[in-house]
Amino acid sequence: MKERIPFGILSVLAVADTLFGTLVLPGGNTDALVAGFVLQMLGAVLIGFSDRLPAAAGTVPFIVGTLLLALGPEWRELYSQGALLWMPVSTAIVSANLVRFASRPAQFVTGAAGLTCWVISASVSMTIDGAPVIITVLAASAPILAGACVSLVLPLRRAQHDQLHRARQERELADEKIRRAEREKLAEELHDTVTHHVTLLVMQANVIAATAPDTDLRGIAATMGDTGRSALEELREFVGVLRQTPATPDGSGEQRDTPSKQVEIPTEAIRELVEKSRHVAPSIELATDAHSTTVTEVVARTLVRLTQEGLTNLHKHAPGTRAFVTLVVGHDSVRFEMRNEVATGSSLATTGSGNGLSALARRVELLGGRFHADCDETGEFVLSAQFPQQPVSREGASQ
Repeated sequence: MKERIPFGILSVLAVADTLFGTLVLPGGNTDALVAGFVLQMLGAVLIGFSDRLPAAAGTVPFIVGTLLLALGPEWRELYSQGALLWMPVSTAIVSANLVRFASRPAQFVTGAAGLTCWVISASVSMTIDGAPVIITVLAASAPILAGACVSLVLPLRRAQHDQLHRARQERELADEKIRRAEREKLAEELHDTVTHHVTLLVMQANVIAATAPDTDLRGIAATMGDTGRSALEELREFVGVLRQTPATPDGSGEQRDTPSKQVEIPTEAIRELVEKSRHVAPSIELATDAHSTTVTEVVARTLVRLTQEGLTNLHKHAPGTRAFVTLVVGHDSVRFEMRNEVATGSSLATTGSGNGLSALARRVELLGGRFHADCDETGEFVLSAQFPQQPVSREGASQ
């Protein structure tokens, strides 16, 4: 592909030079023009491989140019009028490739010698009327110098771009270290502080359940103990998510404490929550579509929490309205959606602080998912979340 670019450019210029010579020099030697066209095409083929043969290609402009000027006055006239475009472009291409691809001193010296011979030949054979020789030399040398400058500037620009890219990557790595440290600190605080207090509550509930004389009180204490133990288990899972090492850009990277235990889809638990809410919202419909029978335990708990929060908001803000709960479990992702009509005048509508939705949004984000809770264009309130079956942190997913 690289060879075709200079070959295509020089081929077009060869055609243009020949046509221009035929038009402006109607009395010119047709054989000389055709021979010059053939020479330029052969030179274009050789220069097309100047990245592989920089030394040999460096002599092509000298050979082709010298033969063109020797073919007849037609080509000398075109050159003196600046209409022989093939020559400056070919020397610029050869000069650029010579600087870029000459790997040994002998290659560079041979190629440079060929270009120098062309400058001398052009300067001796063609002298601009009334102009000093130095002007002619500079005119013949300008394309060569331009090609060399371009070949030097482009690598510098690429090096500058690479340096900026590396600096940006280093900043991103530094930011990631800071985020990781913050996540580790948060995980430690959750584990040390919250776990301590919840454990005390569970122990106290166990004592009451074992020693209380009242049967109802023992049952309530046992329920409190079960709830506390469930909260501890869920907390340990999310501490694992917080401590998860984000994936590296190539998709590798160690991940520790990732909650990957597989459990059944909590369809029954969600259906039970919906059934319990029918006395507040009789018109609740549940639709499920499962392409997989299991999900990770943390995903299952999140689906239950989404249902709980959605039903709680329904009880507070829109009791008695129609509601639709949809659960779709795909092969790689899980989608939950609950939508209901918006009602006004509920006595509990002003009691919400929004903390439940905020905590739920953060929970979904920690799983690497997307969360939405707002009214849509139809006026219905929509609570939706979509996240992968295997939890991935938001930072890790964005790498």
